[in-house]
Amino acid sequence: MKNSRTETVYIEYPRFKFPGVASAGTCFLKVWVRPSGLVVLCSQLLEYYGTSVTNAVEDILVSAIKQIHEDIGLDHLVTPTRWWKFGADHESFVSQVVRRTVWIEHYPPGAGLNPAGSLAFVAFDKDLHPVWNYVSKERAAGECGVDPAHFEVDPRLLKYES
Repeated sequence: MKNSRTETVYIEYPRFKFPGVASAGTCFLKVWVRPSGLVVLCSQLLEYYGTSVTNAVEDILVSAIKQIHEDIGLDHLVTPTRWWKFGADHESFVSQVVRRTVWIEHYPPGAGLNPAGSLAFVAFDKDLHPVWNYVSKERAAGECGVDPAHFEVDPRLLKYES
């Protein structure tokens, strides 16, 4: 088990699939895996009319953690577990990663209720119930320790094509 990470790894998932309400949903994820935790920008796609990122945020969160762990590993964010307990501790694994995750929900201009677009920090309680706090790009960048440009996504990458 690799339990330390000294560098930040950046990943994009242009068409991240998640369980939707009536059918599978899709969104755009931009992820920074840091030694101290995750920063995830979850974007609603333009001209997409399936389950919104707001309505599926809990499912997207858990699916994203699973995918990121499969792709690059997140062991460095959890307390080491005995090998014979790992299967039983999946819920604990997810819970520990969630506590070290900054989740930012992004609606680009032209998607969602605000014509100018929006950014919101989404916090999760122990039962993964979400609470949204809408912020400016500058505030989000300041709290995440990144340049505001990190929260800009090329609109071509957000265009939904079925």
